[in-house]
Amino acid sequence: MAFLKIIRGGFICVSEPNVIQNGLSHYSTSLGCIADVLFEIYSSSEYIMRTVPDGFFPIFLAVFFLLVFIAAVAIIIEERIATKKTNEEQDFTECYEDLRGRDYRGMVNTSANGYDCRNWDELDDRSWVTPENFPGAGLGDHNYCRNPDNDFTPWCYVNHMSLRWDFCEVSDPRENCKVSECFADADGGDYRGTVNTTVNGYGCQMWTSQSPHVHVYTPSNYPGSGVGDHNFCRNPDGKASAWCYTKTPSIPWQHCDIGVAGEHCEFTECYEDPKGRDYRGMVNTSANGYDCLNWDELDNRYWITPENFPDAGLGDHNYCRNPDNDLTPWCYVDNIIIGWDFCEVSDPREDCSVTTVAPPHIPTSMLTITIVPELSECFGNADGGDYRGSVNTTVNGYGCQMWTSQIPHVHVYTPSNYPGSGVGDHNFCRNPDGRATAWCYTTESSIPWDADGGDYRGSVDHTINGYGCQMWTSQSPHVHVYTPSNYPDSGVGDHNFCRNPDERATAWCYTTNPSIPWQHCDIGMAGENCANKIMNSLVVTNLVGIGIGQSIQVEGRIKIKLKRKTM
Repeated sequence: MAFLKIIRGGFICVSEPNVIQNGLSHYSTSLGCIADVLFEIYSSSEYIMRTVPDGFFPIFLAVFFLLVFIAAVAIIIEERIATKKTNEEQDFTECYEDLRGRDYRGMVNTSANGYDCRNWDELDDRSWVTPENFPGAGLGDHNYCRNPDNDFTPWCYVNHMSLRWDFCEVSDPRENCKVSECFADADGGDYRGTVNTTVNGYGCQMWTSQSPHVHVYTPSNYPGSGVGDHNFCRNPDGKASAWCYTKTPSIPWQHCDIGVAGEHCEFTECYEDPKGRDYRGMVNTSANGYDCLNWDELDNRYWITPENFPDAGLGDHNYCRNPDNDLTPWCYVDNIIIGWDFCEVSDPREDCSVTTVAPPHIPTSMLTITIVPELSECFGNADGGDYRGSVNTTVNGYGCQMWTSQIPHVHVYTPSNYPGSGVGDHNFCRNPDGRATAWCYTTESSIPWDADGGDYRGSVDHTINGYGCQMWTSQSPHVHVYTPSNYPDSGVGDHNFCRNPDERATAWCYTTNPSIPWQHCDIGMAGENCANKIMNSLVVTNLVGIGIGQSIQVEGRIKIKLKRKTM
């Protein structure tokens, strides 16, 4: 019985290594299993000596220790497999953006002085930087350099008697990143390129910096928007295009020239050839629903390959193409019976230079036809009251809010309140209330509508968020160049009233808050407060035909009644 228990114990140590977890406990558990068997041998040695036939005991021990050896090999193999799986799950990459390498997830495992790094999961109690204390910092069952504690650069604990840890030499930020200027959204919301200057050539401020401009567009506030520890142009808040804060204290922010959507993209759904020979889109499923095969992974049975058809758009992808002048783009499919199949792609366009990305192809059975009024840029009224065109950006480039929307600006100019004025379920500029020209509410929460207030000479002296305005003749708390001598006739002077000396979106002022350089002001709408303006004098001529006692009205503002002059 004891003999059978010993043999059974040896087989358990070999056949059940999955009871082992990881790290030191991996070996502790396995050695414990083996120790139990050895103890069984020791406690039953006298019985074994008496029961095992002469000459067989050495063979028995040899078999047992062979099982122990096999168990040890199984342990090592399992450990390596588990480590490889863990590493694959962590998705290691040498690409990172943070200047200090806090987001470094590469595989450098030797310090700058040549010492081997220690496994983060196998540190003793003297080490406080552990995966448990710094979750989400890239630590784990590996010995790759990391920077979990915001040090100068990635580092690691090292195998050295006198040197406990050491910095690592990793690549420069973004050196090993695949940078692409390609973006698809018209407003650049998905732009992840490296343009870092504005349209007027101003350098961009780091998104993680609050100097010279204090802002809320940080990576923690806008995750997934592309802002980070860099100064590349981004569009985290849905402006008209990608933008950035500038390094110039007097210029808060400007848009950037990142090109147009699709301009720098390798793939585009737009093509002009009726057969789609110039199609370079990303449809990778056939018309019958089969997955397309990768053009670079075809075997010798296929003759239409990137080598045989260079410049036909074939390559290391499985997108539909038409290299052989067939009826329409097609692809080899994962079906041994049919072999290949045509694809349903978007319709060809007459001129792809008009738009960079063609609309998606939708089967006619799914279309819902809606009749909309014809748009025309033609209008006859000087104030644009009859304008019915499709302009939907303001003179300063701000996108227009939908007239049927109350976000971000609540208003009364709805189709039901202003029938026949052209406002509707769209965001085209209109003039429902007889202003100087067509206009719209903007998509900027701080700018109701785009009139720059360059001629504003009122007495509003606080910003839209209630901050008091700094005197224009003062250089405290904010130093600036907008003085009366530098900007004559702009309305700035020895006062703190809101003005717009530099053609910003609307009147503004420097604030008395040291941490808030400047903000826009709420001065109302252009012409809103002009109706009751007092006129000092009025000369009326050509009153022929106006009888005594009759009244006339001038510009709808003042009323004049003619009386006989008494002598």
